[in-house]
Amino acid sequence: MTYSSEISRKNPALFGFLIDQSGSMDEEMSGGFGHKKKDLVADSINKFLAELIGRNASGESIKDRFEIFAIGYGGNSEVVSCIRNVEINTMPIGLTELNRNAKTESRKQLTTVKKPDGAGGFTNVEFEKEVPITKWLEPSSEGNTPMGSALRAAFDITGRWLQSHQSSFPPIIINITDGQYTDEDPEPIGENLTSIGTSDGQVLLFNIHIAKDDNANPITFPEHQNEIPQDEIAQKLFRMSSILTDSMIDLANKKDKQCRPGARGYVFNADFTSFIDFLDIGTRPAM
Repeated sequence: MTYSSEISRKNPALFGFLIDQSGSMDEEMSGGFGHKKKDLVADSINKFLAELIGRNASGESIKDRFEIFAIGYGGNSEVVSCIRNVEINTMPIGLTELNRNAKTESRKQLTTVKKPDGAGGFTNVEFEKEVPITKWLEPSSEGNTPMGSALRAAFDITGRWLQSHQSSFPPIIINITDGQYTDEDPEPIGENLTSIGTSDGQVLLFNIHIAKDDNANPITFPEHQNEIPQDEIAQKLFRMSSILTDSMIDLANKKDKQCRPGARGYVFNADFTSFIDFLDIGTRPAM
């Protein structure tokens, strides 16, 4: 295991997101305070992309040290681009182009401030204010779950990218789903995807399996199959998931995840908190 190549404009890194947009994503997410899965997933990835651009901005210019693709799968077995104004056959795109396609809108957000209470202390006062939100992804939830087709599209995009980026940090691809696939078996395609890579290592494929049961605890970064339920899709997603790099394991342990060498990039029954932690751990070591 290497995964140590320096990320630069000459040797950029690739992030890919596969996002379940089937009908069940319209349900509430466990731990999401009543918010729907589709909304929290879109908001979280939009925030990640905005922060990634911010960390790579220098004055008015942006350093293209990363390239991005984002694929949604749902509807009538459709696989589509999730990035506004960008077609799936033109992905991945660099941060400069990503920034050009951003949409900014205002959203009301509840804010708490402290004000004098007139008795020598303070009281908390809540009010709503308009805050700017940068976004590329729009939430969607309809129809089937063509996960196999989404992985095939990711394989095609990643394979083309690898032809000219053999010195780069290996691609990181994160699949976010809450349900059973409705097309071909995704496992062989996932195996093909993780069999290719750069001179620094093979493609990293991680899977976030969003919660269906509010009463079940998330199982994060399991090492063995017997740590997760004998559920067909859970077992497949576990086997498809790459082993975490050493730096990812170190970061996970700093977050008190008790992550062991050999742990896989998979979370079963993810609630909102474990979803956000996974995004941070699965992407941060490459930045």
